[in-house]
Amino acid sequence: MINEFRHLGEGYTVIYCPDAATKQVKEVYIETEDFSKVDMAIEGAWKSWKRDKKKYIGGSVGRKTINLARLIMGIDSRIKHVVNLTDNPYDLRKCNLIVTNCGDNQKSDVRSEIEKLKKKVPPISKIQIKESQTSMQQQLVLHNDEGRKDLNRTEVARTLGIGKSTISYWIKRNNLSAKRDEMGKIIFDDELIGKLKEIKDTVKPIKKEKVKKEDSEKQQNPQKQDIRIMKDYRTNDYLLVEIESAGTLSEIKRFNKQQIEQLRESFSNILL
Repeated sequence: MINEFRHLGEGYTVIYCPDAATKQVKEVYIETEDFSKVDMAIEGAWKSWKRDKKKYIGGSVGRKTINLARLIMGIDSRIKHVVNLTDNPYDLRKCNLIVTNCGDNQKSDVRSEIEKLKKKVPPISKIQIKESQTSMQQQLVLHNDEGRKDLNRTEVARTLGIGKSTISYWIKRNNLSAKRDEMGKIIFDDELIGKLKEIKDTVKPIKKEKVKKEDSEKQQNPQKQDIRIMKDYRTNDYLLVEIESAGTLSEIKRFNKQQIEQLRESFSNILL
């Protein structure tokens, strides 16, 4: 997927999905343990759609439309239905979803059970408030008047929305001057963090074309390191990118269509 996202505390992740009609960005909450399959399910963007006067989050693979709630609950049968307990299309935590046979949600006993389960769903507002407070604290740390930075590598990575390994890669690739303490650890002062933010801005077009990743140490299903060729549909260029263990994308080389054709001919002459 190419949506931006953020891993929150307590096992939740927010995915930023544009509304297909208004283009307004919606915050969709899922459980972090479901992130891997949500991320890998489509190459495009998850969007907020409206059908039969109801909102739902969906994506597409070719001509096939994928309903995110059904994907999360592992439902592929047409006779099964996913019920959103709180009727909040943007709360796709499994604690807010149940699976029933189509039509069963109209039965009185099933409706009664749904009402009982609905009361047990943790309010999503608590997650939103906590995330807002965390973001504000990070901004205060990054812009304090004393000019001191007590952040470690993990905190800097989380604040910038990148992986820890990406910090080392950027420092080495761009020959950034980094001060070190008595233990030899990098000191993330104003100057260094400022340069890292500038570098992030320069790679922003690529980030938005694919994803903005954070360190995945807390993910239950971290992705393996990989190298892929992806297309930048705005320029029609092809990007050779490295997908690090944290899920962060790093551009290795950019090719135009002619160069890709030359590479294809070269590889076709290689006997494997």
